[in-house]
Order: sequence, then C-alpha cells, then structure tokens
Amino acid sequence: MAESRATKQINFHVTRYNPETDSKPYVRTYSVAVSDGMTVLDGLHWIKENLDPTLGWRYSCRMGICGSCGMLINGSPTLACNTQILHLSQSDITVGPLPNFEIIRDLVPDCSRCLTSTPR
Repeated sequence: MAESRATKQINFHVTRYNPETDSKPYVRTYSVAVSDGMTVLDGLHWIKENLDPTLGWRYSCRMGICGSCGMLINGSPTLACNTQILHLSQSDITVGPLPNFEIIRDLVPDCSRCLTSTPR
C-alpha cells in the first residue's frame, strides 16, 4: 500500500510580467498543496503543470550549484531548488525576480550583463 503524505495549502504570491501584454509587473496568487520536502522550485513546477502553463522562471541543475534558479523568496535572494517551502512558512510565500536586473518575463531576470562581463 502506498504511503500517503500529508499536505498543507500554501499561497504562492508570484510576481508576473509579460512585456508584450503588461505595462508593469503584478502579483498573482496560487494555492499549492505542499508536502514535507517540497522546494519552492517544486511548487513552481506544480503551478506550471496544474494551474498556469504560462509561468516562466530559470533553473538547471536542481542541486544548488549553478544558481540559475535564484529569485527573491520572502524578500531574500535565495535558490528555489534548495529552499523547502514548509521551512519558510505555513501559509504564504512571496516569489519575485532578483532585484537590480531587468525582467525578461515573470521570474526570469536578464543576466546577460553579468555573463558578458565575466572573464573567460
């Protein structure tokens, strides 16, 4: 018999922005059923798969090495792949793009300036 995992409803307050249709960023709230061990990255994938396929963000390694899933989580720059949801809150989480970068779309910052200025 499969073991069931208890879940808790967490509200994700996610900054959304599509430069083709939006004049400025706005926040949209999604209710996510969260179980122990789920990361913010897992929650974003759940939102994309179940609630809103248009949500955009970056990620790569899912192991906290590459840094591509860096975003502002509850006001702090954090890696979404290493941050467990229930360690942050029992009710609400805010997720936004990293500050000091232009927003390409939703949670995707324009990192081209950093990449072109890094010596090879």
